[in-house]
Amino acid sequence: MRRGALKLLWDTQLAGRAVALFLNDVTIEGYQNDLMIRSAVERQLNIVGEALSQLSRWDESLANSFQR
Repeated sequence: MRRGALKLLWDTQLAGRAVALFLNDVTIEGYQNDLMIRSAVERQLNIVGEALSQLSRWDESLANSFQR
């Protein structure tokens, strides 16, 4: 696996962990009513999407393994 692909997977993992941290002990109502949490989660999910999108340029077969 190329170094660029590893970095993209690392970025994805960090963003996923950040989302989990942001949402720890947050109810759905709390999430809906907190613009800052929603914005932070959205930003991290954008990072995941962008990283996985770029992954196909580095390692197409690996990127395809994430599609269902």
